[in-house]
Amino acid sequence: MFEFVDNEVLVLHFDTLMYDVKCSINMFKPYLKSRQRMRTSIYRKFISNIDELLSRAIRLRRQFIYFNVHLYSRVIKDGGEDCTVHSFTRPLIQVVQNLEGRRVRINQKYFSRKRN
Repeated sequence: MFEFVDNEVLVLHFDTLMYDVKCSINMFKPYLKSRQRMRTSIYRKFISNIDELLSRAIRLRRQFIYFNVHLYSRVIKDGGEDCTVHSFTRPLIQVVQNLEGRRVRINQKYFSRKRN
């Protein structure tokens, strides 16, 4: 079902995913603030980007949960919690919810009629 990966690889996938999500959100912002209707090409690009990020986030969350990995090799130094499974699954769940919310907003913006 899942291929085995070690802790450092999971952390690397997590960091890469969070960076990609941040870049995508910055890319979405100007189009979501605009009052004009989205063009079809931009809409398709956003939806495919969101779908790809969602599938990556869900797969990574499943790997953390499935292996029940305790990531003791890295500790958050800012007085946060140890890098256990929960410290990674919480941000992943928030990312999934954030992306799904953005997808809804993009759908509403694309399918809405132009306002005068």
